[in-house]
Amino acid sequence: SCDVCMCNQLALLNSRLLRAYTQLDPRVRPLCAAVKHWTKRRCIADPYRGSPSSYAWVLLVLNYLQTTSPPVLPVLQALRGGGWGPTGEAMQAATHDGRVFDCSFCADVESVRGATQRLGVNTQGLGELL
Repeated sequence: SCDVCMCNQLALLNSRLLRAYTQLDPRVRPLCAAVKHWTKRRCIADPYRGSPSSYAWVLLVLNYLQTTSPPVLPVLQALRGGGWGPTGEAMQAATHDGRVFDCSFCADVESVRGATQRLGVNTQGLGELL
């Protein structure tokens, strides 16, 4: 299934951020898919019934991959550069009620991957990470 969303800059930037994370390490996508499958099978990915959304579970996986030792992923939002637009405003999103969010993150996946590999690589397999 998928969500169709029009004129929603925040959703677009969130999707781009998730894509950047999945491009950084080949374990990210299958680990997120496994957790999403597990949560759906246990009916704990339904925000309409009081549980976190599928997107929230993916964010939890990303946080885990950023905080495990050694980390699998860097925190792209803490890095700047390689943005998607020519100005800082291109990385901002406004909601229908006028709130503005800074969605900046480093989108230069190749440079980030190279830098993180020089710092030390997490070699755990998918099973160990899960």
